[in-house]
Amino acid sequence: MSHPSERELIYDWNVGDSAPQRPPRRVQVVDETLRDGLQSPSVADPAIADKIRALHLQARIGVHGNDIGLPGAGPRARDAALALAKEIVSAKLAIEPYCAARTLKADIDPIIEITQKTGLRIEAATFIGSSPIRQYAEDWDLERMLRHTEEAVTYSVRNGVPVMYVTEDTTRARPEILRKLYTTAIECGARRVCVSDTVGHATPDGAARVIRFMREVVDGTERVGNAPHDLILVNLKLLGWLESDLTALPEYCELVSRACRVPIPYNYPALGRDAFRTATGVHAAAVIKARKKGDAWLADRVYSSVPADWLGLKQQIDVGPMCGESNVICWLIEHGEEPDPKLVGHIFQLAKQRETVFEDGELSEIVRAFKKPKAGTARVG
Repeated sequence: MSHPSERELIYDWNVGDSAPQRPPRRVQVVDETLRDGLQSPSVADPAIADKIRALHLQARIGVHGNDIGLPGAGPRARDAALALAKEIVSAKLAIEPYCAARTLKADIDPIIEITQKTGLRIEAATFIGSSPIRQYAEDWDLERMLRHTEEAVTYSVRNGVPVMYVTEDTTRARPEILRKLYTTAIECGARRVCVSDTVGHATPDGAARVIRFMREVVDGTERVGNAPHDLILVNLKLLGWLESDLTALPEYCELVSRACRVPIPYNYPALGRDAFRTATGVHAAAVIKARKKGDAWLADRVYSSVPADWLGLKQQIDVGPMCGESNVICWLIEHGEEPDPKLVGHIFQLAKQRETVFEDGELSEIVRAFKKPKAGTARVG
């Protein structure tokens, strides 16, 4: 069924009358789940089979780059990074891998080894602390930091390993220190830089200031810090800056949640259990009316900024204390039941007495009990 255009149905105050300006270069998304994402003390290190499955799902949802670990951390980390690198090669995944490394030869050597074993081009994300408080705690002076930077970047490049130079705690570092560190790294052959807010210090204004400063030092720095990767993908698609098929994103997030033993909050945007559920009568009525028009596009957007079908999902109408009778009718039809007025009224009255929405199993049991012949009666055939 045809309907008015999206611009006619939705006025977007985020952009006004003009479309958002596209960045001058293609937006690329990198995934830190298999390295930075495992550093929380509450997160389990997934089995390698789960990591490989995650890698394939990342490729499906349009991830460009992937941090496959810090192989210098020990045998387990090295074996996992090697396995992931082999999988990228054997499965021909369109992902550019990189490995984290301190600015030490001992951390760079395992990356060189994995590169030689797989023939895969792996970038070294060499990092060093940059803030005065870190310098004081570590007893570092600037001369030592510059020497480590020069030696690590030069050694990597000489051995055919491209370098992304990273400063930790950048948002608490002095500008003159950052300028010297990054200038040295670039002069020694670093091809990319990463500015990180390691301890979560920066405000939006602070992040903007440090990026403006870094653009003076080097042309085209990347986005900083770790953000919810899934939400970045969804928002980039909403802006029209990304064309990825995100229907595998829920499966990817569920895999990572299970493997890392970190539950996804029920109210998490777009991917939480409640993201596309509604039990409120007014909301449900609008969705149902859109469906009656035979317009799936409209039903997916009338009460949702993010279309559920982008994620391979659909709007779900629940039955609970704030529902209307239309919720009950919708649930019955979707579950193959005749919306008999007496049954609808019965369920509706029960719903108004509850504190929470019904689970499907509970409603199915209510329907079975309602249909069951009462004691002392007989059916006439």
